[in-house]
Amino acid sequence: MTFLCGEDDTVAYVQGDRTLAMHHCPTCGCTTHWRPIGEGNRMAINARLMEPGAIAGLRIRRFDGADKFDYLD
Repeated sequence: MTFLCGEDDTVAYVQGDRTLAMHHCPTCGCTTHWRPIGEGNRMAINARLMEPGAIAGLRIRRFDGADKFDYLD
């Protein structure tokens, strides 16, 4: 995935446990992505902001971020 903005072009919100940085657009407020702070290999992007053709061939996996923090499939 390639971001067309620089690191300083989004605003990061860091949660209380300081493990994730949630990035959003300073103009419209849409969450663009999140990434770990420090060690970690997980990240996520907001696919709702993409053109439909860009994600048409991707496998969709459901993720339980509320309880188990694991994939449902």
